[in-house]
Amino acid sequence: MNHDSVTALARPEIRALSPYRPRPRPDAILLDNNESPYTPPDVGGDLAIDMNRYPVVPEGLLTRIAAHYGVATDELLLTRGSDDGIDALCRTFCRAGADGVIVTPPTFGMYAVSARIQGADVREIPLREDFSYPVDEVAAAIDDGTRMVFACSPNNPTGNTVPLDDIRRLCEAASGRALVIVDEAYGEFMAQESAATLIPEFENLAVLRTASKGMALAGARLGFLLGSATLVDLVQRVLPPYPLPTPTLQAARRTYSDGALDIAARRAKELMARRDELSAVLAGNPAVKKVWPSDANYLLVEFSDAAAVSKVLREKGILVRAFDTPRLANSLRISVGSAAENRALLEALAEIDGQVSGE
Repeated sequence: MNHDSVTALARPEIRALSPYRPRPRPDAILLDNNESPYTPPDVGGDLAIDMNRYPVVPEGLLTRIAAHYGVATDELLLTRGSDDGIDALCRTFCRAGADGVIVTPPTFGMYAVSARIQGADVREIPLREDFSYPVDEVAAAIDDGTRMVFACSPNNPTGNTVPLDDIRRLCEAASGRALVIVDEAYGEFMAQESAATLIPEFENLAVLRTASKGMALAGARLGFLLGSATLVDLVQRVLPPYPLPTPTLQAARRTYSDGALDIAARRAKELMARRDELSAVLAGNPAVKKVWPSDANYLLVEFSDAAAVSKVLREKGILVRAFDTPRLANSLRISVGSAAENRALLEALAEIDGQVSGE
């Protein structure tokens, strides 16, 4: 798939746009953007630095983040969380009433939400019984009306990873017709290589990453879209001129430093070990019917009565994620917490297992 074919998939209105690209501003007297010459009142310390100026991503920060995710700087777009990347992709490539996307429930709900907001058709092809990705069915369903195929890997909420060979097959099946969007929000916790390693091979591949999970920056709202320079250029056209606030960029500068990246990698390993320990203990609880394998920082757990478990946990001040879809009606998604938080969870479950085990 060449650059021209990626461009052809974009909405004509987007292709016609001239993107606004803020450039780094060298040391100078800044009288070009109608900014205030004063720092904000009642804001001090590091937070006040450059707060009166529109935020531009420093070239050094862009280079460091791109290197971390294994792409070139023109193959990286910073967004307000990966949700923003999903929305921007839908606005770039989907014409209301004409184009569609393919999603594979149960999966992250924002793919369908963003597509429907854009007026795109949403085709659902369920995950297989073991929650594996239905690559054959999805590949066969791609037609001239399909603009994007979403694959969440590791999948939220089931926790399993889509094999790279399946992603490669999707890209081949979609070539010239659609984009393949691989959401690796939980990529820090998976064993296989990132799908970003396939970007040089496939122009129709985009990979979403986020700083919210493994990098512990959920409050900063920082995400990344990785793809060919052509794709990144197209998507950037639908974003506002200065999408990322200064505090987010300040946090990113610190989080993506060498020392912080080492700490994040160590913490990811600790969370994975804690996840496996939690899985083993939960599997022995009488109220638990199945603990699904996970490559993420959470576990999907099937209970004999998930509603009762969720209610009791909530009364004890412990929140877990319940679902209203029939396929997950008796399942809860449980995030892996600190050692103390996991102990509190297990102690609460040990107290209530007799109430919900069906005995």
